[in-house]
Amino acid sequence: MHVPKHLDGPLDCAPVIYALTPENHAHAEQELRRHKQRLEAALKATGIGIFEVDARTGAAEVSDSYAAIFGYADSKEMDLSLVGRFSRMHEADRPRVEAAYRELADGRRGEVQMEYRARSADGAFQWFRVDGHVAERDPHGCPTHLIGIIQNIERFRLAQEQARLSQVVFDNTHDGIIITDTDGRILAANPAFTAITGYTAPEVLGQTPRLLKSGRHDAKFYQQMWRSLLRDGAWQGEIWDRKKSGVVYPEWLSISAVGDTDSVTPTHFVATFSDLTEIKTARAQIDHVLRHDPLTGLPNEKTLAELPETRLWGSYSLVLIDIDHFKLINDAHGHDVGDLALVAVAERLRANLCQGELLARHGSDEFIIAGRTPVSDRASALLGLFESPFRVAGTELSLTVSIGGCSYPDDGGDFYTLLYRAESAARAAKSSGRNTFRSYRAPLDAGASRRLSILDGLRRAMHGEGLVLHFQPQVDLGSGAVVGFEALMRWRHPVLGSVSPCEFIPFAEESGTIVALGAWALTNACRQLATWQRSGFAGTIAVNVSSVQIHRGALLEQVFRALTESACDPAGLRLEITESVVLEAPQAVLDMLLALKRLGISLAIDDFGTGYSNLVYLCRLNVDEIKIDRAFVANLSSGEADVAIVRAIIQMANAIGAGVIAEGIENANAADRLAALGCRRGQGYFFGHPVAAEEIPIPKTPSR
Repeated sequence: MHVPKHLDGPLDCAPVIYALTPENHAHAEQELRRHKQRLEAALKATGIGIFEVDARTGAAEVSDSYAAIFGYADSKEMDLSLVGRFSRMHEADRPRVEAAYRELADGRRGEVQMEYRARSADGAFQWFRVDGHVAERDPHGCPTHLIGIIQNIERFRLAQEQARLSQVVFDNTHDGIIITDTDGRILAANPAFTAITGYTAPEVLGQTPRLLKSGRHDAKFYQQMWRSLLRDGAWQGEIWDRKKSGVVYPEWLSISAVGDTDSVTPTHFVATFSDLTEIKTARAQIDHVLRHDPLTGLPNEKTLAELPETRLWGSYSLVLIDIDHFKLINDAHGHDVGDLALVAVAERLRANLCQGELLARHGSDEFIIAGRTPVSDRASALLGLFESPFRVAGTELSLTVSIGGCSYPDDGGDFYTLLYRAESAARAAKSSGRNTFRSYRAPLDAGASRRLSILDGLRRAMHGEGLVLHFQPQVDLGSGAVVGFEALMRWRHPVLGSVSPCEFIPFAEESGTIVALGAWALTNACRQLATWQRSGFAGTIAVNVSSVQIHRGALLEQVFRALTESACDPAGLRLEITESVVLEAPQAVLDMLLALKRLGISLAIDDFGTGYSNLVYLCRLNVDEIKIDRAFVANLSSGEADVAIVRAIIQMANAIGAGVIAEGIENANAADRLAALGCRRGQGYFFGHPVAAEEIPIPKTPSR
């Protein structure tokens, strides 16, 4: 070991007289060596290195602990020359260290303290602190020897940086933070605490969080909180507190116990919290939007369904008000005037509600009133409300209504049963010439019992109960290869058994349950498509889409969710929409269909030729396929007019760049005639019935 010569003397400066005998001299040297060893051990233990520099030559002598600080086993492994010492320093720090050394060696400074980065034995830069001073001077006052100590402060700098960052987080986070001791006295509070509560840090230091109590929680609540905190080391939940202004507000609070690393006993508690006022307000606004009609501001059907049993105890009546010939108002005056008319009707109905009645909008031109006034009395009063005209946008509108009503519990035991029967009664009123009222009676509709069973079953089927998808092959008429499938819903009612789609689909559209059923079909069709695609299938699966799904604006979200959850290739999904949807679609619907195309799926027009097609819309939508209705296919062998229509459809499709598929092909003759006319794809019982996916052998490489 090497210790600079200025440290070679004894620790005690008192004079000692030795007899210069060989024995005394050997003993003195032995004591000096032990002294040096103890000193080196102490220096290493404390992480301090000592150096001595000749101010005239720059040569240095260092302790072994100096080398250990840099990660070397011995100082002999280090280049201790002036150039070597400076070469280890970080280039960003070297100029100021060199300048300080020159000032010390020239006598311009008597001491220096500084921090800098230098390369350690492993090549990494670490932070060091040096304290040096002039130890000896010549008779002229010029420095001859410099001495100092050096320490590795990397861990200290890291801890310092972590503390700085922690302080930055503490000061700048949007969440309020307080730190307390184990007695609950507040030791620190951040600026966000002040912003949220109104209390400044000096106002709360030394106090307990009890000054924030709102009074909404009892002692048991706080006892359970502290029991959980002490048992688990943490607690979080929603709590109500009080601001300095006195305002009570909701917050999300998290409390953590903090202790020494070697102890499980907490030494402090850290609480963070955020004000939930804006979130709760936003949730309330969203809930209001979901539960209210955006045009009239009235509750919607969903909201009304939850209210009668809770607010109208005992029996109550349900009245459905259907505006007669409302479509004519939209056609004659435009949808803007039609919307204003609906608002005017809602305002008149709201202004004339009886005590305790509930009013909601149901459908585009229907309203519902639930109350305790007998059905016939309420309906008579409502008919009278429409005797005077409505003044809307400078136009006088005379409106009449058809009203249907029923009563709880005589006509049904739940809201939706009553709603269905009120709708049935309103249809009877329309059939009787409109501008009148009908009360529900079982004979109004001979099939009411079956339809009611279907209605109840459809609400359960919205969650997939009894539903299954069958797939009918679509083939290339030239090669006979399967190029795709159409997904078709099949439903088994728990009581009625198998119900034909021709019966339950229109009913689902009328009741609105088709939105949920359509979402189910899209989800499961995409899952099946993904399964087949992983097996090499490169064709398409076509899914029928109801106009109700489109006009209610749910389709884009449903398709996006189905594609995302299944991870199928969107190019394999084809949506079939009816010709009437395109013909009557407002701009918003057309924009949505174009957005669907941008997802990568394809669009087909179903039942083409049965309506009055808008060719401009077909071109704008860039339709991928036109489906020839089965009515034209059935008469190809005998009806020349149908042949001409099919030929015209094919020619038109070619002109706009769309493919053609014919449905309802029952025999080889029809398939051959269609192929001869230029139709490339076909579908029908001749090629296969709709069957479950498990029964279909999927071709590996069909062409699209």
